[in-house]
Amino acid sequence: MFGMQGPSETHGTLLWQEKLKWYMHPEETLHKKQSVPLVVFPEGSVTRRIALETLNRHNINWHIAFCSDSLSALLGAVKAGYGCTLQPSFLQRSALASPIIMPDLPEPPPVGFVALNNRQEFSSLENMLIDATKDAFPT
Repeated sequence: MFGMQGPSETHGTLLWQEKLKWYMHPEETLHKKQSVPLVVFPEGSVTRRIALETLNRHNINWHIAFCSDSLSALLGAVKAGYGCTLQPSFLQRSALASPIIMPDLPEPPPVGFVALNNRQEFSSLENMLIDATKDAFPT
């Protein structure tokens, strides 16, 4: 399985690191003195946790405006103007993210994308997939 790890987590085999970016609809404006509407994954999500920690660290008020376990639903909510979301920076190169801009919010720490399994070691086929993924996404 591929997953994500936060800045202080060590589980899994690191494949690559990725910056996180804030995304919102270009016609929306944020007022940092007001509560920032967030579009997030459910509790347990690495990006949700980092978004909340980043805003709290900078004393920026926030509220959950939309929550879903589907990235497509989150991006749809952002495009509909529900609020902003924190997601990997590679989304800015995706047609899925258009038309979304990056608002002026504090920069969060990067995340790691990792390979995980339920055994101590990876099989030779899993190692081939891990190596191919590392080649495709160099750190």
